[in-house]
Amino acid sequence: MQFHSGDKVVYNNEEYVVQWVYDTGYLEISKDRISNCVLVHITEIVLKKE
Repeated sequence: MQFHSGDKVVYNNEEYVVQWVYDTGYLEISKDRISNCVLVHITEIVLKKE
């Protein structure tokens, strides 16, 4: 599964937006553009919202 900035994902049963994608397999996600980002590995993402 590939991720891009702006994709919606589910992490910890909550919806987040991908802000930044690293080639190491990590993503910076946040609930919206002004919230603090959370750094997670792609294996921690439950699913990608369409």
